[in-house]
Amino acid sequence: MNVHVVATGGTIAMAGPLARPARSGEELLAALPGVERIASVSVEQLANLPGVELRPALAAEALAAADRALEAGAGGCVLVQGTDTIEETAELADLLWAHEAPLVVTGAMRPASAPGADGPANLLDAIRVAASRDARGAGALVCLDGLVHEGSAAFKSHSWRPAAFESPAPLGTVCEGEVRLRLRVDRRPPVGSPREALAGGLDRHVPIVTAAAGVDSRMLDAALDQGAEAIVLAALGAGHVPAAMLDGVDRALAAGVPVIVCARPPRGGTLRRTYGFDGSESDLERRGAILAGEATPWKARIRALVARALELDPRELF
Repeated sequence: MNVHVVATGGTIAMAGPLARPARSGEELLAALPGVERIASVSVEQLANLPGVELRPALAAEALAAADRALEAGAGGCVLVQGTDTIEETAELADLLWAHEAPLVVTGAMRPASAPGADGPANLLDAIRVAASRDARGAGALVCLDGLVHEGSAAFKSHSWRPAAFESPAPLGTVCEGEVRLRLRVDRRPPVGSPREALAGGLDRHVPIVTAAAGVDSRMLDAALDQGAEAIVLAALGAGHVPAAMLDGVDRALAAGVPVIVCARPPRGGTLRRTYGFDGSESDLERRGAILAGEATPWKARIRALVARALELDPRELF
């Protein structure tokens, strides 16, 4: 089987006392012992950037490159990138990846030049998953530190440890070179293709506004003044905002700008009908806001961008 690797940079490709992009995808592949026994691997260097510079449009270009590789006969794809934005890319792939062949997103928490660099193991594991028959039909996946996560559920829970990614229920592991997928999930159908999303435009103004104790509507009003096409509201608790933010929420909704409410805690998501005070989750929904469920603010923003690019009602994606 051929596995196609699309390289975009990230810590996995960095080196030096203060890490900077330094190594190509070909060099990363050359550091993998025995990879030829797993699959025939081809590499495409799309960019060599820190994860913070991987815009949604560039991530969609990487997905389009993976599409083309499958059309040319590849049996699976790996996307190598910086871990800072893996959550966003995995969500984008979950929305746009239509193939039975898996797309596996990976990276590293330690630079290639660091003692105990985790990049080679992560990339080798990701190639194993992309080549695995058991991963067919699983859609977009994230593979780091020996764990395989559903793309839409994976989140970064630590800023520097190698065991930085979690999900509510990992799908499986890669142990002793063997891919062991114990769970299967019902994939949501893709809402479009990477090329359609690129054509519609993913570089839109969709800010994330964060609620906190004592915050009022000024950040919401500023987002409106700057032409926001949707607003993601990282709310307190299970989807709550101070009453002083409600005028801003109402003004955004009256202007036709969707307001998507996410829970600030990383687990649990928004509730719908537990609290009834002004600014509670049920009050925000009554006003017309969209409750994001378990989607994090960063994933919710990707959904809003895709909805705008494909001219969909954002509610369809939540």
